[in-house]
Amino acid sequence: MGFSSVSGQIFGKYKLYMYQSSCKMRPKKILVSLILCSSLWCFATSAKSTRLKPHKTAKFVPKKTTCKSKDLCNEAPDYPAEDMARLLRKHRKKLQYLPGTVVKTLGDKHPRPVLRSPDVGENLCRTMRYSVIPKIAYDTQNRPKYIVNVANFTQIIKYETCVNENESCYGNEVWPDAMRTFCKRAYTVIRLLSVSHSGKMQYAYFPVPSNCVCSYLKTIPYDFR
Repeated sequence: MGFSSVSGQIFGKYKLYMYQSSCKMRPKKILVSLILCSSLWCFATSAKSTRLKPHKTAKFVPKKTTCKSKDLCNEAPDYPAEDMARLLRKHRKKLQYLPGTVVKTLGDKHPRPVLRSPDVGENLCRTMRYSVIPKIAYDTQNRPKYIVNVANFTQIIKYETCVNENESCYGNEVWPDAMRTFCKRAYTVIRLLSVSHSGKMQYAYFPVPSNCVCSYLKTIPYDFR
């Protein structure tokens, strides 16, 4: 057998081997291509849906400029009243609605801006009572949320707070010189029906003013011994 015939056989086997190898690799390449295309399609779909979410839910995120107070806001120009009513109609059967006042203070029925009468017991700080129907409140995580207050569903909050926070308490002059008294707002946590930033109706907890207390601060070191 000549050199040309041997080399021809070797070259023929090499071509056959390469052909078989390429045939074996094609299904794998096709599978990899399909997986790659599927992944790219899923990523594009996911990215598209992600881009749409903020536009749908942005209406339920109060703007920082809408409510500058850190307590409660009665007014909210961007309040989504129609969306609130729609969510309420959709989920009303699932909610345990207790009508009436959420928090109610005890005592006189009328506001009393000054409590300094010699004939009755008195507070050390002047207080005023308020009744509000909040549209925006800050939850316990300090996040502003819309409060559900629409037709046929009203959440009223009544509370008492300081007339002038940080003013001296009544009788401050009889305290030792080493101490300074001041009036401070007290808070309580209540549960209100609100809407999350993602557009879900839920009960959440919010700190609200509850009263005004007299506190003291050491101005210089002292020792009672």
